[in-house]
Amino acid sequence: MPLHNHASLTNEFVQFPQEPMPLTETRLYHAALRCLHRKTGSAAPSLCVLVKELNVSGAVGYAQLAAAIVSLQARRWFGEPLFLSMDRPAREGAIDFVFNPRLMPHLLHDDAWYTTLDIADLEKRGLRNPNAHRLLWVLRSYYRPLAAVKKKYLTIAEIECLFFGGDSPFAGSYTRLKGWLDSAVKSLKKAGIDCTATTKKRGMVAKGVWFTIPEIALTRKKAAPVRQLVGNAVAAVQDTVEPVKGIVKEAALPAAAVALVASAPSVAAAEPVTFTPTVETAADSLAALIRQALPHQLHCTVIEPVPSHPPTDSFVPGQKLPLRQRLINAHAKLFTYGVSEHQARKLCRAVLNQPEVYETGFFRAVLKVDCEKKKVSADKLAGFAMNTFKSEMRYIF
Repeated sequence: MPLHNHASLTNEFVQFPQEPMPLTETRLYHAALRCLHRKTGSAAPSLCVLVKELNVSGAVGYAQLAAAIVSLQARRWFGEPLFLSMDRPAREGAIDFVFNPRLMPHLLHDDAWYTTLDIADLEKRGLRNPNAHRLLWVLRSYYRPLAAVKKKYLTIAEIECLFFGGDSPFAGSYTRLKGWLDSAVKSLKKAGIDCTATTKKRGMVAKGVWFTIPEIALTRKKAAPVRQLVGNAVAAVQDTVEPVKGIVKEAALPAAAVALVASAPSVAAAEPVTFTPTVETAADSLAALIRQALPHQLHCTVIEPVPSHPPTDSFVPGQKLPLRQRLINAHAKLFTYGVSEHQARKLCRAVLNQPEVYETGFFRAVLKVDCEKKKVSADKLAGFAMNTFKSEMRYIF
């Protein structure tokens, strides 16, 4: 089936800790995501990827492809596999796979912030470093269009958790980790993607890295032509000018300014003539008329608040998320604290089974660890987190 240019995932899915993927596995992962479309729905249809789309050739290439299929099926996100099945039938040039319906909300991102990458464009740019792909995914997941500074600070522990699943081969050696980061950043720059990584140190010890987040080019859709009558447009403008005159008269303005606005000629009625303007043309004309009516000293700036959660039909900003969704968010945080998967799953299952007993203490503990984690060293954070959960939840492990 044809591949779409873009691949999208929710930010929570992107930021879930994962071990590095080899290049062939990364290509297969991206190709599978590019097969998916929002119109596909959550029915977990059977999809396929042509092997020729993965640039695989030779015995070594097909051996790497077989290993990539096994590795992708073994990976877990939120305790679930991404694929229910993935198989390459013998002597066929396609790979059949089925997505896990439990993870479909993260792939279709209906009710969450999400990250989109133009994979086709990255391939044209020649980006072949799988670590650079992963770094770009993670940094873009922290991108906020309205933020004044497009930067993100990650501690060494967070970097090891995000990019190595918490089991970093560079543990205790920041020099090797910095070499890994520099290689990924260099590959992004070579592909024409602006990204930098600046180490933050306390004395001689590296504490974290400041990343600049690559900009996302936001495009504006062209407005469709609108059939409109000149008579109706003139009436609408007349209705707009009259209230403006009233506002100016009531304001404490110089007499000359009031007289200037009051003397604005009324718009005469016109015979209806059909034409086809664009939305931009109508908006510009109305804005110019209002600027002429109002004095230059008056300015109005409207600042829209950034929503803490994207508004949807089923979610109202400020409304409390369902317990299961809050547990999913907290489960991902537990990995950043260094809590093992078994313990994290046990805690979340206890809250889910007995929310009236453990819910308040569990989320109080999450908040407490979030506030105190910067004061605790990375090697002691896991123990501190578990002690906090035991204390707040009064849960016996």
